[in-house]
Amino acid sequence: MGGRTEESALQLAIVIPVSPPALQDLISLQDECFRNFGCDAPEAPPHITLKLGFAAATAEPFKRLLDSLAGTTEFEVSLRAVDAFEEGIAFLDVVSNDPLEALRQRLLDTLKSNHGIEPLPIEISGYRFHVTLASGLSRAELQRLLATYSTLPPEGRFSVSCLQLLSYTPAGWIALHETSLKPLIPAET
Repeated sequence: MGGRTEESALQLAIVIPVSPPALQDLISLQDECFRNFGCDAPEAPPHITLKLGFAAATAEPFKRLLDSLAGTTEFEVSLRAVDAFEEGIAFLDVVSNDPLEALRQRLLDTLKSNHGIEPLPIEISGYRFHVTLASGLSRAELQRLLATYSTLPPEGRFSVSCLQLLSYTPAGWIALHETSLKPLIPAET
């Protein structure tokens, strides 16, 4: 997601933390990748990025932005096969769905109109939802990792129950603020 761009500025990002039951499986898979493929250790717990890193003088307006989304109803996301970006990043693909894309667009629109934060080119077109498993892999390591995990179960699911504002530190990304979404009330039977 990138580090600080200016010494005095915070580097922030907005994400969906992966929740149980998928969380423990993904942490184990990240650990396996780290131990078996010599990749870089993850800089943050498993998550789906909604807004890539951006510079800000203070986090307060973005904490309020997340809190303004507390009325959003929880929804589910599906995870599927391991895939890779050419930059040496292996990830678990996230199936895009209407609530996920609507939330991302709402955040990008609000950040632009209320805070002057323009979306990055990749956020405008070609954005791919994913959970990073490993980074810093050579082409050969990436191919070996993809071959190793090509038979993973085709899909997992978890409920999007909160959003997090992350801040970049020398030790990696940390959660500065978390906002819970409105629980999905199951239909009566």
